[in-house]
Amino acid sequence: MPIKQKLTKLTNSITRYGLIGTCQKFYERKFAPWNTNEPDWEKYLPTDEELEAQRRQMRENPFEYNPLISIVVPTYETPERFLGELLDSVVNQTYGNWELVLADGSKSDKVEQFVEQYVNRHSLRNSDTINHGDGSQMTGKIGKKIRYHRLEKNAGISENTNVGLSLAAGEYIGFADHDDVLGLNALYENVKKLNELTPEERKLFISYSDEDKIDAQGTKHYYFHHKLDYNEELIRHYNYFCHFVMVSRAILDLDMCEECSGLVDMISHKTGGLDPKKDGAQDYDFVLRCLSAGAKAYHIPKVLYHWRVHESSTAGSAGTKMYAYEAGTAAISDYLERKGVNAQVSISKDLGIYDVEYLVSDEAKASKIIEVTEISDIIISNSDADYILYIPEGRECREADFKEKLLAVCQEKDVAAVSLRLVKGNKVVHTGIGKAYRGYFNRNELPMDVKEVPVGTDNDSIVLIKTKAWKKSGYRMVQLNNLDAES
Repeated sequence: MPIKQKLTKLTNSITRYGLIGTCQKFYERKFAPWNTNEPDWEKYLPTDEELEAQRRQMRENPFEYNPLISIVVPTYETPERFLGELLDSVVNQTYGNWELVLADGSKSDKVEQFVEQYVNRHSLRNSDTINHGDGSQMTGKIGKKIRYHRLEKNAGISENTNVGLSLAAGEYIGFADHDDVLGLNALYENVKKLNELTPEERKLFISYSDEDKIDAQGTKHYYFHHKLDYNEELIRHYNYFCHFVMVSRAILDLDMCEECSGLVDMISHKTGGLDPKKDGAQDYDFVLRCLSAGAKAYHIPKVLYHWRVHESSTAGSAGTKMYAYEAGTAAISDYLERKGVNAQVSISKDLGIYDVEYLVSDEAKASKIIEVTEISDIIISNSDADYILYIPEGRECREADFKEKLLAVCQEKDVAAVSLRLVKGNKVVHTGIGKAYRGYFNRNELPMDVKEVPVGTDNDSIVLIKTKAWKKSGYRMVQLNNLDAES
């Protein structure tokens, strides 16, 4: 990175985080194990032997269900080497039933000429034989699998992508950026997952995988992001899906919700394609609209996408595209409105992460809350309170309005209990609502859904519990494991 760009980045960081905050960010980025270039990074990627075994399987014993997958890529003046590496990563997929749709908004002819040369150079038009996922072969037609479309004008990433979507013939749509690289097993792993599902489940399929960053040369892999399985609260704060996302085409025609009305900035209730009004966060908005339509999210816990970092990429210049974060705020706000959740969304100091302040409803304000220092089945079973506020001996909260913040989250129908973050000294003992230390991909400071909340242990925190959920558990659980929030 040029020295001028480094100085600009440093100045922006000090302005946003202060000098101490900037030093803390630098220390974590430099020395945290998940931010470093791991010497054994290859363990996260498939070996040549694994890839060949997948290809052999697809030739000799293919999956029962082998859908056509359309990979849609909007291009714009893409550097030849970047585009070539992307094309290589698609052509060499271990699953063969795919098509690549390139929607080019370039002013020049260089992308068009490169694609034409690429197809000819690799003899794709006339001689290559591709094994499809269903065991059949396509000979002499592979050029048709790489479908290039020159746009009349560059209408922005959303509109350009939507043209690609309109041309795609696949049952499933995968998305990639024009300067990134797919893992060679990306499609195979997704189709493998699809074969574990019923036909009805496949219609509501949306998936996301783990990913990493690569440098401009494509030789250095680092910043591996091993993601959580679907987490409703987490997706409200940042787009942890990111790459590689694949979605059932059927979802695009579904209603986002049956009772939606008066939605802000939504053309229709259909999921549809990408929304140009959300350019910069169009992928985040699209994922949230798919979820509103009833999509079931599946996490593929393998590194299937390599996000390239270079001078002009979003991956390497987060602070230069503020419009993207403003669009992200609008996307989350629309999503919560569709769910009937009253909240205020704002850009946090960590760009790409959003603060969501839930607002307490009038009904929740009128609810009855009892405070206890220990969980007593007798007290709770005889209480007519709506909520139990458990404040263990020796625990205190730094924020005066913590009760209201707990209630604002716990009032949602799918929430059984909410915990504050517990910090002892400089160590985060238990994560919950609140901020302390960032941790792996900010997980120590981001609210998220959990399966259990410590109660009656040495490390229990302040917890607000729905009484009906606690009673439904049978009063016997030391930890609130998978409590059903519904009565």
